[in-house]
Amino acid sequence: HDALPILNESLLITLADHISFAIERHKKGLDLDNALLWEIKKFYPDEYQLGLDALDIVQREASIRLRADEAGFLAMHIVNAQYGSGNSLAQDLLQVIQDVVNLVRYTYGIELDEKSLDYIRFVTHLKFFFSRILAKETYAGNEDLYSIVSVMYPKAAACVRKISGYLRHKL
Repeated sequence: HDALPILNESLLITLADHISFAIERHKKGLDLDNALLWEIKKFYPDEYQLGLDALDIVQREASIRLRADEAGFLAMHIVNAQYGSGNSLAQDLLQVIQDVVNLVRYTYGIELDEKSLDYIRFVTHLKFFFSRILAKETYAGNEDLYSIVSVMYPKAAACVRKISGYLRHKL
């Protein structure tokens, strides 16, 4: 998929290893449930689609259809490779994204349309924001804009302060 960056070479080994063990587990009737599958589909749709594509290849080459849960696990390997980190980072990021979305939801007392372009753009911005935090890349010089927006949109500024406090504590 063109939307994904080029990933490190070790991802190929990681994915092959995971798929090999998933096939062995499947043959023994030991398929695993992915408790984060819903979040993975929602927050990492491109990576999840790559996982589904991998399952199609497995079916074509090995005549075994692995469950969609495995596509979620494969997606998490891809996400971890994007961030250049260990296995727990992707799971931690899912939780942080969900928490930030919930802070917005509760601050405004609204339900968010998770299929809307605005929601998808918001989550995409969060993912890039967390990438910058993890890479320790910061931007300076937006204080004037923040001051103006804070006066014009005090509820949004309050929400940002909640998010900032949460992220400082969590990250």
